[in-house]
Amino acid sequence: RVTLGVAGPRPSPFDGLEPTNTGAQFTNANQQLEITSLTTLNDTAYSYEVWFNYTELSINGNVQYFGGRGSGTTLSYDSVGVLYSIATLTSKLLFFDGSASVLGSTVSSNTWHYLVYTRDNTDVKVYLDGALDISTTSANTYGTSDRIVAGLRPGDLGFINNFTLDELAIY
Repeated sequence: RVTLGVAGPRPSPFDGLEPTNTGAQFTNANQQLEITSLTTLNDTAYSYEVWFNYTELSINGNVQYFGGRGSGTTLSYDSVGVLYSIATLTSKLLFFDGSASVLGSTVSSNTWHYLVYTRDNTDVKVYLDGALDISTTSANTYGTSDRIVAGLRPGDLGFINNFTLDELAIY
């Protein structure tokens, strides 16, 4: 179950957000919000933005996925999250498309971050806190899929999550 109404990013460091701004907290395995029937979602170009704040889970190789698009059953999807490494004791931004992954910058825990994901045909860009962090290509196609999930990567179960998402917007 997803807990709604927890504290989201607040002013003063984040101008434009209300002092009582709230978000959705994901604190267990298998929690997701599924957003479907976005009939106007483009098959080859789309974007989403979200604020996130996570608590480090010190399990080597643990990935906390914030969300993605596609079908996990076909391994044809895009997903973004953070990957923890016991070797470096850090988490890095991660893009995974069902077959290949790309790591970005180290992402500090217990801090609000702003993420923007864009896809234009095969070009994928992930911005973290206003700066381009991951730029790659992905040959995945979605056909007529309009499935987007928040809180997990599409189609997967069993990931442990401990983060809060706020202000998710899909374009």
